[in-house]
Amino acid sequence: MKITDKINLLLLELLTNLPAPRNSALSASLDQLIKSAALKAAAVSGALSLPAGALALLTLLPDLVAVWKIQAQLVADIAAVSGKSNQLTRETLLYCLFGQEAMASEDLVVRIGQRFVVRRSSQKMFESFLGKLGLRIGRNLLGERVARWIPFVGAAVIARYSFNDTAKVGQTARELFGAEIEIK
Repeated sequence: MKITDKINLLLLELLTNLPAPRNSALSASLDQLIKSAALKAAAVSGALSLPAGALALLTLLPDLVAVWKIQAQLVADIAAVSGKSNQLTRETLLYCLFGQEAMASEDLVVRIGQRFVVRRSSQKMFESFLGKLGLRIGRNLLGERVARWIPFVGAAVIARYSFNDTAKVGQTARELFGAEIEIK
């Protein structure tokens, strides 16, 4: 099985099984939730990036999956804190996780003034979009493979990237769930 096929399956599973918000999140501020998730993602990525050489390549997919799960939980928690758990859909989760780098997600979630319009997608359309996204992610992994060959320095770079990426996901979720959302 090609790596892009594995990525597509992992994405489909992640976006189909929406996480429930944690009860502990309801008493936290959005800033606390975002910082905590970003630190957790950085720790996971940094630790999984410590092995060097060929062994490092075996940690690529587990690292991606672990960070995506942390980020998906963050989005679910932000939706709950914002009082919009019922508006957490696979499309809004996809937008929060990949909206920054996946231009096609704008077809699913569009900002119009102070509100967002979310278009529900058919399973076939959703899987097609995930296939394109999986290809992009697979290409991005090439750069990460190079960083994993450099002991410690590569782990620090990857940890920082995961921190920043998770913080960006949190900000996107804050913006989305802080606005009016219309689901069509």
